Amino acid sequence: MNDDRQYDPVADEAQAALYGDNFAWLRSQRARRWLVVVSVLAVFALTGARLVDWPVVALAAIVTFLATWMGLRIAVRKIVDLPDAYIDERMRERRGVAYRHAYTGIGALLSVFIVAHIAMSLLAKHRGWPEMTGEIWFELSFTLIFTMMILPNAIYAWNERNI
Repeated sequence: MNDDRQYDPVADEAQAALYGDNFAWLRSQRARRWLVVVSVLAVFALTGARLVDWPVVALAAIVTFLATWMGLRIAVRKIVDLPDAYIDERMRERRGVAYRHAYTGIGALLSVFIVAHIAMSLLAKHRGWPEMTGEIWFELSFTLIFTMMILPNAIYAWNERNI
């Protein structure tokens, strides 16, 4: 038997994600919104725990974040991550909207981050406020990084009615 077709692992993953019934309980709108809320709370818990040096809480927040992030990817059938060839035009359009909103949100968050850094530096110089050290800004950068990781999936999961 001579088969000239090449094995495509992405096609198998796409088929399983788009048409599989595994984890169907995660695909209701209520479950997806619950995952979004828990993941956002985990990001803020991680940032707060790292700022006040609570390593056990930080570890629990990281584990929770990773679990909800993976849950969100499964709940949206990995549509945000799949190549265009494996999804239809409507899904591509909705994914594009999610990415556009995520890009705008990350840009806004990064702008707030930069303006806050400049403002806190100026206040520390002229008003005698405590200085925001590089270590504190490093800890706050985890909020930005984890938000960037989850935002496209979170927006898609929150806005879609049926997945």
